[in-house]
Amino acid sequence: MSIDTEDIAAYFASGGEAAVLLAVLEEHLREVARGVEELRLRAGTDTGMSVQVLTLPAVTCCRRLCEGHTIAEKYNAMYDFYGECVRRGYRLSDEPIFTVSQRQDFLNGYITDEPYPFWVCVPVRPEKAPKEAVTLPACRALSVLYYGSYAGADEAFLRLGREVKERGLTPAGDPRVLGIVAPYTGREIETKRYCSRLVLPVEGEAEASFPV
Repeated sequence: MSIDTEDIAAYFASGGEAAVLLAVLEEHLREVARGVEELRLRAGTDTGMSVQVLTLPAVTCCRRLCEGHTIAEKYNAMYDFYGECVRRGYRLSDEPIFTVSQRQDFLNGYITDEPYPFWVCVPVRPEKAPKEAVTLPACRALSVLYYGSYAGADEAFLRLGREVKERGLTPAGDPRVLGIVAPYTGREIETKRYCSRLVLPVEGEAEASFPV
């Protein structure tokens, strides 16, 4: 967990406030914990799921509103907008691209065949973000980390809906799907090695550190 020169400069500019470096280290800790969880799941089986409540960090992104419901429709929309952001010269961040879908079917125990609106979101560096970029604030969220081909995505959503009820959680926003290992990250990736994180914002305060 490294601290770069900008972090050190911010520390001295704040008069030596420990909270500045603490916030940086906590964010690194969250990133490491997420990475460990993803690698543990990928090392275990060909397919699998991992469920937990976590803090979803704030993210600045450019976005486009689309409509559809199939994997192909979402993939095409994501690939198209991602390519557009690259062509425009936007400074992309290290966070994975994701969708935010306006749907509640999975909360009621089924998967709809009807098209619904969804946002395609491409994370960008906050300090270099274009004026149309938006920042989604940090929030508490229920996460289902899914490892495997997209054929199992519907079951992952149903699992998310069941976990919400079993844990007595109250949804506080639309579900997101983060493409951690996806076609856009490499050409030679086997479909069974894709990794996606489904997250649903839920009521409650976001924790300062990554929960166990």
